[in-house]
Amino acid sequence: MLQLWEYQIIEQARGIKPVSLSDRWSNWEPEIDYDALGQKGWELVSVVPIADSSATKKLRHYFKRMV
Repeated sequence: MLQLWEYQIIEQARGIKPVSLSDRWSNWEPEIDYDALGQKGWELVSVVPIADSSATKKLRHYFKRMV
């Protein structure tokens, strides 16, 4: 049986509320929404530090869920 997955990527500047790259989670609050995302079937797969030219340090959160 073929399993289909849906993916969600949320980018966060350290110390600042995260903003989703798809703009669906612009009011994301980590203390509350890890649980809410889990209840909706999202699984946190990875958190990766992102290097860019600015002084802001960013983290990218990768989530997946079965469709």
